[in-house]
Amino acid sequence: MTAPPGDVPRGRTRITTRALTRLIARVTADALAVAADQVTVGLTDAAGRLSVHVRAPIGIGALTGPSTGATVLERAERAQKHIRHETARLTGTDVVRVVVQVTGALIRSTPRRPQRAPRAEGRRVL
Repeated sequence: MTAPPGDVPRGRTRITTRALTRLIARVTADALAVAADQVTVGLTDAAGRLSVHVRAPIGIGALTGPSTGATVLERAERAQKHIRHETARLTGTDVVRVVVQVTGALIRSTPRRPQRAPRAEGRRVL
């Protein structure tokens, strides 16, 4: 017996706590311009929805260079929204609350460059 078109039964995908924690650490690291291993993530269940608490330093560009114009508080608020949106988008999880705790500042002498994935030499990667 086949389901009628448009009435396709949907399955479930379970994401382990470890995978979710690592994903949120990476999303947070990108938002705060630090390495993912500098981020601590706490997850709690809030009546079937996800509550996230992250602790990390915030990356700050060279103090002698051009400024982004955003304060640490503004960047933390943007990071909070980014973490909520990206976690929900990537996992389908209903994120009810995100707390961002800035633990310090990492001042860089040069601007941070995006990390590139290593290229395979002479091989095509699918």
